[in-house]
Amino acid sequence: MRPGPAAGLWAVLALLAGGARAQVLPDAAGATVGQNIQPNAQQNTDPPGSLSGRVINAVTGGPVRGASVSLVNYQRGGNAQAATTDGGGTFTVASLPPGEYVVAVNHPGFQGILGLPSPNQLVTVASGQESSGLTMRLMPGGTLSGKVVDDGGEPVSGCPVYVLGPGQNGASAAYSFRGSASTNDKGEYKLDLLTADRYVVYARCQEWLPVERPLAVWRPELIEPRESWLPVFYPDSPSPEGAQWVTVLPGSELAGIDFHLRATSVTTVSGTIGGIPAGIQPNIQLIPADAALDAALGYGASFDLATSTFRFQMVPPGSYRLIVMTNPSPSQTDSISYASLFVSVGRARPAPLFVQMRLGITLTGRVEQPPSADTGNVVMLNSLQSPGRQTPKAAPLGYLHFMPLTPSAFANFRQVEVRHDGTFTVQGLTPGRYKVVPQIASQQPNSLESVQFGSTIANHGVIELVEGASGALTVRMGGSPVLVGASLADAPAGSHGNWTVFALPVDGSATAFGQFMTGTGKSGDSVRLQNTSTGKFAFVAVEMMMAGVVQIERLNQLLRERADAVEIVAGLDQTVNPKFFTNDEIEELAMAYLRGEAR
Repeated sequence: MRPGPAAGLWAVLALLAGGARAQVLPDAAGATVGQNIQPNAQQNTDPPGSLSGRVINAVTGGPVRGASVSLVNYQRGGNAQAATTDGGGTFTVASLPPGEYVVAVNHPGFQGILGLPSPNQLVTVASGQESSGLTMRLMPGGTLSGKVVDDGGEPVSGCPVYVLGPGQNGASAAYSFRGSASTNDKGEYKLDLLTADRYVVYARCQEWLPVERPLAVWRPELIEPRESWLPVFYPDSPSPEGAQWVTVLPGSELAGIDFHLRATSVTTVSGTIGGIPAGIQPNIQLIPADAALDAALGYGASFDLATSTFRFQMVPPGSYRLIVMTNPSPSQTDSISYASLFVSVGRARPAPLFVQMRLGITLTGRVEQPPSADTGNVVMLNSLQSPGRQTPKAAPLGYLHFMPLTPSAFANFRQVEVRHDGTFTVQGLTPGRYKVVPQIASQQPNSLESVQFGSTIANHGVIELVEGASGALTVRMGGSPVLVGASLADAPAGSHGNWTVFALPVDGSATAFGQFMTGTGKSGDSVRLQNTSTGKFAFVAVEMMMAGVVQIERLNQLLRERADAVEIVAGLDQTVNPKFFTNDEIEELAMAYLRGEAR
């Protein structure tokens, strides 16, 4: 078992979404536009102030002891201070330079809802004054428990029970590993500190069962087929297709998630892998065919690096796909290799397999810009200061992001640097569909016009790669920029006044990996959106500290459904009125989803 999504992917999406705070500046027409800036340290000799507050349990209202509270003043270069709540859930931080602070709170026993960000607020500390009355709510997780018994009703000890959640952060896999526990001698298990969410729960008890055979006393490991327990998904389904999602609410104790095991014949799948780069340990998975290549449901193999042989034990009959992939360091993407093979397992032990690795797909190409898109003065890195020093290196023209869209056990995200002459090379891609997202520097605003792979124009910048794929990739940037502004004039009263605007794609071809248009500002501002593109979008504004909500696809979808769709076209200056969602409204939406009221 292993988690599915690559962590680096959403780090890039966060970058695309724009996480910096915004400064409101006048544009040529007199309106105000949002411009991302970096925080600068400021000198201030005013008397310090203090901040005190309380952290409470969002379900019970009781105090939370031992919560970690952090305060960061970005106006002062990220100056940070920390505190811990006492038995009454209170905290006090003294000697704070005056200014605005982001106050964040977390506790390992409070897991929140659906992966929403930890509670945080923007507060102002006045010079020489005590700021008090701040109350922050932590949402508790829940527990899940049950019992595992055999086909005779007897408890089974030492049986692993796994909890899977929906694929996280727009991952191409359907499930993500969220935790596991083993049964005790009474067959009981319990999983604590689960995030409030919906889960698939299953038991996979891989142990040899006694089988009466006259020759079993002689080399029993060679006697096949043998027997073990069939994996079972709650409630009593042999495959994930029949699994039932169970809901863990904040602070709840969900009991009675029981499993009844059935014996089945099992065998061994073994073989040899050819073409593995020297010294690299491959990741080998045998994934049920009905699991949509979801590695969270795969069987792991033992592997002998000296002989390049692998061995899966206790495999039930069925159809599988054998997936092999090497995972070298980011600097070795040219040596990434992969293999895929369909395997049918019956009662008899299959003949040893041979799996041939293929090197990852390499694409070369060029980013074309219109003649007017002058890149301006080139920033020189590692400039030559004196004889013998490093030679000058030109800054890249920009980056291309290759974001996997196809459910696959070996789909992998890639970011590639575009050289200043517009050329690029991307290595280590594997078969599947990818969305190509450019970030290209230019003195003038530009937009993605088209992506062409070989002779094929890619719809919405999505290319499809098959095994052995090759060809030139051309990314054309258009000369007519997409100009989109958002008005924050209708922001609701009582909010914290700092907003992030997102344009969420509603086109049927769009996915969670879409390139979000974003802008940040305060209530009443007009902001210019960044990373603009054409198409139909739902514009939503969320309080800045809740910006991560768009990375949770299920909530992203609920936000899209509650905002009007707007068609964005190139070359037209458009101003939109986003649908506003406060922190409390997003939390209520998440709770409605868990209760089945908003799906």
